[in-house]
Amino acid sequence: NGHFIYETRKFHPNGETPKTGSKPVLLEIPTVHFENGINVLTIRSGSYSGWGGFPTYLKFGDYNKLQHQWILFMFRIFSIGFISLFLALYSFLHYILRKRETYYLWFSLLGLSIGCFTIGYHGFWYYAFDYSWAYYILTFMGGILMYLMPILFLQSFFGVRRNIIGIILTISFIGL
Repeated sequence: NGHFIYETRKFHPNGETPKTGSKPVLLEIPTVHFENGINVLTIRSGSYSGWGGFPTYLKFGDYNKLQHQWILFMFRIFSIGFISLFLALYSFLHYILRKRETYYLWFSLLGLSIGCFTIGYHGFWYYAFDYSWAYYILTFMGGILMYLMPILFLQSFFGVRRNIIGIILTISFIGL
């Protein structure tokens, strides 16, 4: 209804989208801005790619209920992510003590990739690093390696020898 409420990033004066992402936001719209009858809520969005939009659907409703859902969602995502990161650190410490048992290394890299991807997929790396390249590297590298590490872990755990075809496929997968 013509009232400015919130801005995550400043748009350039010529209207260009800022070339960075933003943290997920829970926003309360003050009731003083509502009028009797039909109200208009206009949202101007942009993204690093310049296409704009939202990565997921918008939720409208009671602020306290939405905040409770948001906290539970964050708790679930961070729990899964930090458990994966803890298992990665724990397995890496075992690998340092037992370097001949390489499956500890592969399992630690598996936990690291799952933890990085899980935390980053919903944009939570922006809370730690307000930098889009950190988000891209941690999230997408975690997402790529998340599929490769179980294969390497199982090969190492069961003692399966890698042949030249398997090595070429592994290198080509990393190259994608």
